[in-house]
Amino acid sequence: MKMEYQMITHHYKKALDYMFLKLNHSVVIVVEDDLDIAPDFFEYFVATLPLLSSDPSLFCVSAWNDNGRLQLIDPERTDLIYRSDFFSGLGWMLIRKFWLEVRENWPDIFWDDYLRKPEVRKDRACLRPEVGRTTTFGRFGVSKGQYFAKYLGSMHLNQNSFGFTKQDLSYLLEPFYTSSWLRTVYDEALEINPSKLYTKQFPVENKLKPLRITYNNDQEFVSIASRLTLMTDFRSGVMRNAFHGVVPIYWGDRRIYIAPPISWKGYNWSQSWTKRKFNFPTSISAFIIIIIIIIIIIDSMTSVLNTDASLPYNHDLFESLIVKKKNKDGRGGDLLLPYYNHSEKLTTRSPLTSVGSHILQRLQPGAVGITRSPSWKASSTDSTQAFRDFFHTLLPGQGLATSLLTPL
Repeated sequence: MKMEYQMITHHYKKALDYMFLKLNHSVVIVVEDDLDIAPDFFEYFVATLPLLSSDPSLFCVSAWNDNGRLQLIDPERTDLIYRSDFFSGLGWMLIRKFWLEVRENWPDIFWDDYLRKPEVRKDRACLRPEVGRTTTFGRFGVSKGQYFAKYLGSMHLNQNSFGFTKQDLSYLLEPFYTSSWLRTVYDEALEINPSKLYTKQFPVENKLKPLRITYNNDQEFVSIASRLTLMTDFRSGVMRNAFHGVVPIYWGDRRIYIAPPISWKGYNWSQSWTKRKFNFPTSISAFIIIIIIIIIIIDSMTSVLNTDASLPYNHDLFESLIVKKKNKDGRGGDLLLPYYNHSEKLTTRSPLTSVGSHILQRLQPGAVGITRSPSWKASSTDSTQAFRDFFHTLLPGQGLATSLLTPL
């Protein structure tokens, strides 16, 4: 299993290098091949891109909520976005500057844990939604379905579009956000005893006020999280969804903050509950995860689909090939990234129909999905124009290049 995780990490670097260094794009959204997306998935990223680009205290935007099951969220708050010290992935956006920063020391294995290291994260945060804009259907894969039945398979996917691009999201910028966050958690929230929280014996007065439950050490947090059915693991000392040590949930129709004492000094970077044994809950794809990369360029770059391209061949790890095909009207077709595992002698995979169809349905009613093909060639779809049409409705007059990298 170690080799498979190494392949995944090498594959991420190869694909991101190609997008940022070869094609010189400025922004990339990474979507694993076992994710479904919400109707407002793209609008969410378009609206948050200016924040990511302008605020140096951010390093990514994720569409995933690690505690995004219905019993832990407020499904009515489709507008709500948080900062988080925990890198989630599973549908996330990064910019060129960050990739150039982290690529030189890219690890041989466990790429996501590398991004969570304190010397890499550098106290920067990610944005993530209250109501998830992605959900996974990857029960089987390299991680052997770890945590799928207990946590990941029941994640709630937003179904009602929210107009993020019409909203003022400046509340997410620093230095305003942290001061407002700490004031809400420690000044406005009412402290409650854990036993009363578990039985939902909430204060009858101030029903609209949030509640705070205090943990004094990591073991106490794990106990509380287990009781409330949150994911309990740590990565580089950080709990999932935590910001300044505080994990927000929605429990029994009340906003709850699971918080350390106000004197909290920071994360215990050496802490890593639930040690990784070549399993991790944030990568649940097929035997080898192949990423679908949707490139969003909000600049005047020419389309990647007008350029012939190929990726280097590495016999020990993987064989990658990008193929271009023109549609009848001369527009570029899909870019497909075939994958062959030489060590296991796997047969050639067919293009993913589920992900392609899900994405296209979000963009253009009736759009043709990615079709199966027995050979290593690009399937003919209307996805490229669908992506362009969608983003031009949000950002009229902007140059835009989009493509898909999809496995055969």
